[in-house]
Amino acid sequence: MPDIDAEQFPNIYRAIRSRRWYDPATQRVSSAAFVLRDQEIGLSALKGVNCSPQACLAGLNTCFGELALPTERVLNLGLQIVEDEPDAPEFRENHAQIMGIPIDRTTPAHVKLAEDFASSLAEMSSLHYDRHEKFRE
Repeated sequence: MPDIDAEQFPNIYRAIRSRRWYDPATQRVSSAAFVLRDQEIGLSALKGVNCSPQACLAGLNTCFGELALPTERVLNLGLQIVEDEPDAPEFRENHAQIMGIPIDRTTPAHVKLAEDFASSLAEMSSLHYDRHEKFRE
């Protein structure tokens, strides 16, 4: 999987799968938006967005919009952002993954590191697009 080019893609985007991931009153992103789910090896991200209420480039049935993350800041955390492998059956040209978050959270050190990454990613994120205008105060 090739690394993403931070100059070509200064921001990456994460689909908002739950309304709880963003608080419009405080304009803060929840760290829950950056927790790996079971069976995931990385966090799904988009290299570019152009969504509308009719279409979601993330290909999700439930998508409330996108969060923007500065690519360089994600990399500065020591994480890697990789594009989909072109030969992979599930290849999507616009898709990437944030890699390096511990997938084996069986030790307290791995749990803490995963939580720290989720908090740091949430802090650097901002609301990019509100698909259904649900986050407006």
